[in-house]
Amino acid sequence: MGWFEEVDGGEAGFAVDELHGDLGAGGEVEGVEGFGVEGVDDAVEAGAEERGCGTEGGVEGDALVVEAELVTAAWAADLTDAADIAAVADHVRASLAADIGDGAGRVHGDGGAGELDQDPDATASVLAFAALQAVQAALPEYRASALGRLGRTEEAEAEAHRAYRTEQNRRWFRHNPNGQDAITAAAKAADTARGRTAQYLLAARLEQLREQAAARTEQTTAAPWTERLSGFAARPLDDELGR
Repeated sequence: MGWFEEVDGGEAGFAVDELHGDLGAGGEVEGVEGFGVEGVDDAVEAGAEERGCGTEGGVEGDALVVEAELVTAAWAADLTDAADIAAVADHVRASLAADIGDGAGRVHGDGGAGELDQDPDATASVLAFAALQAVQAALPEYRASALGRLGRTEEAEAEAHRAYRTEQNRRWFRHNPNGQDAITAAAKAADTARGRTAQYLLAARLEQLREQAAARTEQTTAAPWTERLSGFAARPLDDELGR
């Protein structure tokens, strides 16, 4: 990972073009032979099931990937632009694919190609679990990066400034508001306010993204029925009556 920590330009509007060089043609990550972005869900789901979680484990694995996408979109995407959100999701999957590929390479390196080839089923299990572990390890980094970015938004800076001034003007600091004790306490209050605001913004944006995703799912489910009803309405009544 690391691409999401290097994109400039605030929390909204993802610099997608700058990231295309990190991806190979056809959605495959360079340096990860045979592992494409589209394989992330399958790999993580298999790893969750190998851990002994069964179907629920697979759901958990899928949820980890989706959560990584949403957490990153919360700061990196324009939340009113579905295409921008989708672009962020694509690049998150590409980054996860690279992480999984790196883990697979370490497994092969530690186990030895010849030894692994002798037991392909066991190898598949180890690789699947490594995929799950890669995503589990990556998610806290995505969240930390999101909080860091959201902590630099105008809202967070305003709350930090307000907390700084409030602490600095407390009665026990009024005699020397610019003294070391006052400055230290004010800076601590500002950091706390900034972090609290970042947490609030992340939670609010995640809720918005989930609501939007649910609405899209409902529209997709309802669309076939709408199309069928439109088709029936367009047919002449004589056809329905067999005339």
